[in-house]
Amino acid sequence: MTDTPEEGIAWLVETEANLSDVNNFRYHVWWHRALMHLDLGQYDKTLELYDQTIWDPVSDEYLDLCNNAALLMRLELHGIDVGHRWQDLAEKCRHRKADCILTFIDAHFALILAAVDDAATGPALDAQQEYARTNSQEDNARVASEVGVELARGLVAYQRGDYEATIKSMLPIRYSLPGIGGSHAQRDLFSMILLDATLREGRTELARSLAAERRGRQPTNSWSKLAYDRAMALT
Repeated sequence: MTDTPEEGIAWLVETEANLSDVNNFRYHVWWHRALMHLDLGQYDKTLELYDQTIWDPVSDEYLDLCNNAALLMRLELHGIDVGHRWQDLAEKCRHRKADCILTFIDAHFALILAAVDDAATGPALDAQQEYARTNSQEDNARVASEVGVELARGLVAYQRGDYEATIKSMLPIRYSLPGIGGSHAQRDLFSMILLDATLREGRTELARSLAAERRGRQPTNSWSKLAYDRAMALT
């Protein structure tokens, strides 16, 4: 998020020996490194990290699934074909469509299921809406009601190619996203998706505004520069 991927990679390379015997959080550290390679346009290395160090065929721990989804989605935003990987991931999420543990997780599960047009996508959205409606005493349910339901709807709409619906759901809540949890780097995916939706929908003024805002935060970031150029090319 400081737009210095070379420095981040160098630091993680120096410390990678410490990761071999630790718990599943090591996957999240590798995920951060993969994002830095992605920012540098090193797509083969990013996919190599996904397949060899981040993807765990037997784990269904929620952070692992969020790592997987967030990296695959970013790769696609960079125009990279990720092949069968969404389907493999969806196999792990289908039975967890009604978990409603944390709004941040629910958003990623919706993104995963919608990526393969899984039949569980609709029930997952319904489950989150029902949870938000019937558990108003819980902080997480309040966040789901105020932010999470619309976020999940927007992500599903994006995966289905309904970019106007994505904008309608995600634009009003974009400044409220910190409430769902996760880090700045994790939540940045949703900003990327909203911006990409405005570009695909041809919403010239909105796309230019979001792209300029993003490039102001990360002036040398490769995807931010690409999105800005795309926005400026809109007529």
